[in-house]
Amino acid sequence: MKRKIIKLGTATLVASLPSKWIKRFNIKQGDEVEVEERGNELVIATQKHSQNEQKLINITDLDTKLVARYILSSYILGCDEMKIRFENNEILNIKHNTKIPTMNFIQQIVNTKLIGVEVIEQKGNYCIIKDLTGTAENEFNRVIRRVFLLIMSMSEELLTNIKESNINNVKNVEYSRENIDRFINFCLRILNKKGHEDFQKTPLYYHIVMELRHITQVYEYIGKEFTRRKKPVKKELIEALNEINIAFKTYYESFYKYDKDKALELVKVIRKYYDMVNSVQYSEEPQYSHDVLLVGRMTMLAVDLMNLAELKISLEL
Repeated sequence: MKRKIIKLGTATLVASLPSKWIKRFNIKQGDEVEVEERGNELVIATQKHSQNEQKLINITDLDTKLVARYILSSYILGCDEMKIRFENNEILNIKHNTKIPTMNFIQQIVNTKLIGVEVIEQKGNYCIIKDLTGTAENEFNRVIRRVFLLIMSMSEELLTNIKESNINNVKNVEYSRENIDRFINFCLRILNKKGHEDFQKTPLYYHIVMELRHITQVYEYIGKEFTRRKKPVKKELIEALNEINIAFKTYYESFYKYDKDKALELVKVIRKYYDMVNSVQYSEEPQYSHDVLLVGRMTMLAVDLMNLAELKISLEL
């Protein structure tokens, strides 16, 4: 919508606010609004809440995957209050062909995947999930750094346990991924709700966070492949995984202190990884299916890291 600029006094220029927006947020004379410059844009925001911001989600007859996706998507998109309706007291888990009490599953999603929200009301065939903490734009940088550190810790623990053939500890990678996922979801929520402080780069940061999510998932897949193996992992593949971990640490360092030498170092480490796995893949020794799967998983990580490197270059331009 367009607004005509009006001159008020000798030096002040004024534009009117849309009446629909004023009514929606009950803006009155004397109220304060936030005015923020974002390049050639001027963003006007109010701390008042819309009267229609509660989102109604009907999960009747859905399975656990879809229920989780509906709740998680609403959270990531920035919804502050969700009213979850259901006619069934149990939800079907198609994968395991089992049923889970509906409220138990909803509470599990809130506890394990979301930050800052709680189930505040539960009655009969509905419950209400509400944001109790608010979402500050300046939290993004703190939270994404924590994501990087948690991924590095997870990757190092995974490598150590594979070296030591410690299957029981490898299973902890799944719990680490779930914890990291909570912070990734929170990062995505901040970007959708507030945007990045450098607003024009918000889409790039969103893409970076999604790549980090995929990296955590792949590390979890590697852990699962290891627990199913009937043969020990080849020394060459362990060394290749170590190179991937080094590459991730190199990217982390360049993310916070970028220079072209660091970018080149990352490319060299990834190239070294490819040389190592190629020597295993194309050797004359028979290849086991688990080796092929492991190489495939690690190569996904290499591709993700190169994507992240390109995104970081875009941020620096």
